[in-house]
Amino acid sequence: MAKTGRPKSEDSITHFVGVKLNNHDYDLVIEYCKKHNMTLSHMIRYGLQLQLQDEGEDLERLD
Repeated sequence: MAKTGRPKSEDSITHFVGVKLNNHDYDLVIEYCKKHNMTLSHMIRYGLQLQLQDEGEDLERLD
């Protein structure tokens, strides 16, 4: 029987990274996400992309 569901992309997101935040920082992040219509994961990947670009890294888009 063939597999059903969505096919895997070439560069699928497979790694999980956790971060602990205090209540104040969490509230700030959630408000930012709501204001910019982003998921928390997308906001974190976007922030990493910006930080790494500031360091002069030549990166492809992370999202």
